[in-house]
Amino acid sequence: MALEKHRRWKISAVLLVLFLVYVSSYLVLSRRAFARADEWDAAGFYFLAPRDSTAWRMSNYFLIFLYYPLI
Repeated sequence: MALEKHRRWKISAVLLVLFLVYVSSYLVLSRRAFARADEWDAAGFYFLAPRDSTAWRMSNYFLIFLYYPLI
């Protein structure tokens, strides 16, 4: 019983850390993107500095999908 409780606590702690990393990474990336958008007088923002490449588009869309619940 105690071993099961300890295991559940460990899993909860790991999930909490992952959640905090997820939210804090969104906050860092979005604040930087908002600052960049303000510099450029842009209506929206990109998580990554814009480049004209397929890899950049896929990376930016992946981040939009990843952070959609927070957006």
